This record gives sequence, structure tokens and C-alpha cells, in this order.
Amino acid sequence: MKSKSKMTISCIFLFLLCLILLSFSLNKCESLTDNQLASNIASNNASYNSSENASENIDDSKKSTTEENANNKKTKTVLNGWVKKSGKKYYYINNKKVTGLKKIGKYKYYFNKKGVMQKNKMIAKNKFVNKKGRLVNKSELYEYGVNGLSGLKKKLNSQIKNYNGSYSIYVKNLDTNRYMVINNKELYPASTVKLYCMEAIYDKANKGKLKIDTTTLSLLNSMITVSSNEAYNQLVTKLGNGSLSKGLTYLTNYCKKQGYKDTVCANSLPLSSYNNMSSVKSHTSVRDLGHLIERINRNSLVNKSYSKAAKSLMLKQQRRSKIPSAIPSSASCGNKTGEIPGMDHDAAFVLSKNADYVIVVMSKGDYQAISHISSISKTVYNHFN
Repeated sequence: MKSKSKMTISCIFLFLLCLILLSFSLNKCESLTDNQLASNIASNNASYNSSENASENIDDSKKSTTEENANNKKTKTVLNGWVKKSGKKYYYINNKKVTGLKKIGKYKYYFNKKGVMQKNKMIAKNKFVNKKGRLVNKSELYEYGVNGLSGLKKKLNSQIKNYNGSYSIYVKNLDTNRYMVINNKELYPASTVKLYCMEAIYDKANKGKLKIDTTTLSLLNSMITVSSNEAYNQLVTKLGNGSLSKGLTYLTNYCKKQGYKDTVCANSLPLSSYNNMSSVKSHTSVRDLGHLIERINRNSLVNKSYSKAAKSLMLKQQRRSKIPSAIPSSASCGNKTGEIPGMDHDAAFVLSKNADYVIVVMSKGDYQAISHISSISKTVYNHFN
């Protein structure tokens, strides 16, 4: 019995020991689970943060790339169409400047080797671009132009009907290519013939057949600025290689080749008086003179350099009582007069604020021609300005 009681106590003791051990084991297990959970949470947080940071880095990278591409697009803008720089116009196709003749829309334009659009100049024989840079139609070619200025023509016809003698008038607006002509006919040129001589001298020099030395320059200056007849005769002799008669033939043929249909240079100019005019055969017209002066202003009188030289000489003209006398100082006027008893002429270009134009007046039989030519000049200037 006593042995059985001890055994029972031992069993109870073992049972309690097992409970204690089991309880201890469960507490330890719970503790480990909490630690692992914390560890897992920390690990997950780290993983999340790492993933989030990576995502942000990718987004930042994409954003940076997008901004870089945008900047590249800005710096790599493709130029197409018209571009104006420093007052000059260019036309681009895929970032490349157009050169030469190019049709853009309805019109053709001409661009030089640097791509600059050209205006108001001859670009080749019988090819001219106007002040807007457009190639004009053949029917509107600069020397022929478009017959117009009807309002001005009406004013001038009304004006000259009150004058004595007869008048021939040619006016052309170089900006619009419109012209008008009154009573175009062949008339003795007097000293206006010197303009043709000047052109022929420049042309022969340009061909390398005549040297423009100091003497020749001096003769040209005297012939145009003070209208020296002696200088004219000497220059014509140069055209004829030492022969005055051959020089006159050369000059007449040159005028014919240049399209001056109404012009013949058959006479030398007298050094003293014009008493004997019975043998005079030389003649020209307001239209021919107008075409020559237009060439000077279009830089097509032989070439640009000689056109500028001719223009400079005309601006230095000392006989200014006719066309220039009605032109204000704010404008520029270059001219060449011609006169003999009973005849007064003047041929000029005027560069004014609202128009550049050519004006030629030839008169016969009006003793008040000088003042009347000045009045005609004033009417034309006021019409354009």
C-alpha cells in the first residue's frame, strides 16, 4: 500500500513536470514566432522600400530621358519655309538654305549662293526679279514693263497742252514696273547722246578691248558732269581705235545691239556753236534714254560695277536747272541734260521715299522749256510722293 502511494506521488510529480516543461516550450515557441514575425516584417519593409526606390529611380530615369528628348527636340528644330535674319530673307527646306531659282507657291524667287533672296535686279539675261523678289513675266520684263500710270499721264497731257512747241515724256516707276510715254519719237539727242557713249566705253573695257586709265576716267567725268563735247569726241575716237568716224559707226552699232531702236550716233559734237545743223543725222527717243537709265539703276548697264560708276557720274552732274530743280533734298537725283538752240532735254533717275523712278523729257520749239521741264518734274514727283 505504501509502495502504491509512492508510485502515485511519483506519477503526479512527473505529470506536473511535464506540464511545466510544456508550458515553457510553448512560451519559447511564441517568443520565437514574434521575433521571426518582426524579422519578416523588417525584411518585407526593406524589400518594399528597395522596390519603391527602384521604381522611383526608374521613374526619375524616364523623366530625365523625356526631358532630355524634349531639349533635343528644341535644339534640333527643323527649319522649313521663309526665315528672316538681319533684314535678309531665306527659304529653308529640311534645314537647308535654297539657292538659285526656286518656285515657291505661285511665284519664282532667286536666291544667291549664300541663300539670300534677291530683289529688284537682273539675275540673268532677260530675267529680272522685282522688289518683292519675284521673277517677272516675260511680258513684264523690266525695260518693257507694263503700260500704266494713266492718272499721271492725264495730268501731264493736260499740263503740256498749255506749253509752246512739242514735248516727249517717258516716266517709269521702278518699284512697280509701270510706265507711261507721251509722244515717243526720234529727236536730235544733243548731249544726252553722251550716255550711250559712256555705256559703250564701259562695255568695251569689260571685254578687255579698252583700258580705263586715268585719262579715260577724266574724259568720262568731264563728258557727264560738265557735258564736255571735246571729251565726247575723244572717247568716240577711242571706240574707233583712233578714228572718229569708225567710233561713231561702232557706237551706232552698239546701240542697235542693245535694243535702242530709235538711236543713231552719226555726228561728232561741235566744239563751239550749233549754227549748221543741216547735216545732223543723230537721233534718239525718250524711251531709249529711259531704258538706258533704268539699266543703270538695275545694275545691268554692262555690270554692277560699271552701273555704279555711271550712277555716281550722273549724281555729280552740274547742270541741274531742269529735272533736279524740282526734287527736294531728301531725295536723290542723277541726270544728264542736252540742249541746242530750240531744243532742251533732260534724262534722270529719282530715288525718293515712296518711289524710285526714271523720267525723261525732250522738248522742241519752246523758249521756256527749262522752267517747263522743271514743272513737269514737280508734277511727277508729287504724283509718286
